[in-house]
Amino acid sequence: MTAPTCFCGLPAPGLGEPGVHVEIAGQMDPAALGYALDELRHLASHHPEPVDRVRLTLRAPRRADHVLAEATLSAGDRVVRAQGTAGAPRGAIDAILRRLRAPATA
Repeated sequence: MTAPTCFCGLPAPGLGEPGVHVEIAGQMDPAALGYALDELRHLASHHPEPVDRVRLTLRAPRRADHVLAEATLSAGDRVVRAQGTAGAPRGAIDAILRRLRAPATA
């Protein structure tokens, strides 16, 4: 098993968007990662409350036919989490984005 790679995505200059803490396990397409960072930053910047932290985890096991994506947005005392799986990184990322954009249910 490969050790996860961690890094913090820097916020876009001058936009006041939070950085994104990223953890990757397995091989990941750089374009899919860039897409995820852009979309999560955009989502955080349009959230009704100021977002303090964003965390993204992408796992692509070597012998599996799926990719797991998990995201957490922290806005004050509110935490929103989403998880999605798909056969490709972009599909798993799209799944979490759909869940994060869906209206909250009580």
